[in-house]
Order: sequence, then C-alpha cells, then structure tokens
Amino acid sequence: MLLYEKNPDGFTIIEILVAVAIFSIGLLAVAFMQIKGIHSARTSREKTEAMTLAETQAERLMAMKFYLDDNKVDDDHNGETDFYDANPGLAPGSFSDDTEWTGRFKVNWTIVDNTPLPAVNGLAPFPVTRSKTITLWVSPDESPGKMLINIQFVKVGISRF
Repeated sequence: MLLYEKNPDGFTIIEILVAVAIFSIGLLAVAFMQIKGIHSARTSREKTEAMTLAETQAERLMAMKFYLDDNKVDDDHNGETDFYDANPGLAPGSFSDDTEWTGRFKVNWTIVDNTPLPAVNGLAPFPVTRSKTITLWVSPDESPGKMLINIQFVKVGISRF
C-alpha cells in the first residue's frame, strides 16, 4: 500500500529545502560583497580626503619663504643687526592643525633643520641652514594613532648668501 502517490510534475519538500539553502548561501555571499564594497569605498574616500589635506598643508609649507628679509633690523632684540630672520612658520619642531578640517582629521608635521652650512666671512658670518626636512601626516580624530597619509619632503632655501 502506497501512502503517497509520486507526482512527476512537482517537487518534494527536500528538493525545495535544498534549493532554498543554495539560494540563501548565494544571497549571503552577495550581501557580504556589498558590505565589503561599501567599506572599501568609505576607506578610499577617507584616504582621498586625507591626501588632499596633506597636499594642501605641504603646498602651504612649500610656499612659505625660507628666510624673512627684515632689511637689517634687529627685531629679535638680540643686540645684533639681522641679515635674515628665520621664518617662524618653518621653525624646527612638531606642529598640528585640526581647526580647518571639520573635526574629522588632524594634520601633523615636524620640521627638522638639516646640517647647516658653516659661516663664511663676508657672505654669512653665521651658520646658515639651507634646507629643512618636513614630515607630514594625517590621522583621523577618532583614532589619532592611525596614520592615513604620510609625506616627507625637503624644502630648500635659496638666498643671496
């Protein structure tokens, strides 16, 4: 005695469950790819914004005059007539600027004087630094230890000495 009659036109419940399981696995794979794609697009956008900020700050630093010409006035009050004044914007040290970048990024840079040239009588009676190494990096505000972009360049001072 048969409990059920085989119908060649339909599917059994097992066949339907297997098909649904295979379809679900494929759908999960597509959803995972979408999530990864959205994450990659966000990371790419962040790095592009950080690179733009780094390039903007690098251009600002490169556009600064290496030395300021003060027409031989003792404005640093050291008792000597100055032949030049070092630009305070290019003073050695570590600096950061997070005011302009909508609070999302922090732009940091360090400036190091390279080996100064020795004093030469008649031209420069004091050692003259002719180049500075500038290292610039951008990090997100929420994780300051994470460096998105790092740029290093040398600024060369061309003067009359």
